Amino acid sequence: MERDRSLDMGWWARSAAAVLAHPGLWLSALGAYKRMLPNDWYSERPYLPVPAREYVEFRMHTLSAEGRPSSAELIRYLVWLKAWPDSAGL
Repeated sequence: MERDRSLDMGWWARSAAAVLAHPGLWLSALGAYKRMLPNDWYSERPYLPVPAREYVEFRMHTLSAEGRPSSAELIRYLVWLKAWPDSAGL
């Protein structure tokens, strides 16, 4: 059985580094993260703003056919979000 690599820590670290290297995209990244959160995240344990794993996997598959977008694909997506001010979600 193939291991699900879409959410491994290495991908998250590379993605975070790519976003941190582009300060102009920080608000777009926060807006994208905010949109992934359940509306009532504060009313259920663990009382942390963490999106559902299934939803994150779905979003990854819609962003990249492999289900694990490259850092460049992520940056392109955030640039696209920034170009649409209403999509910032903040």
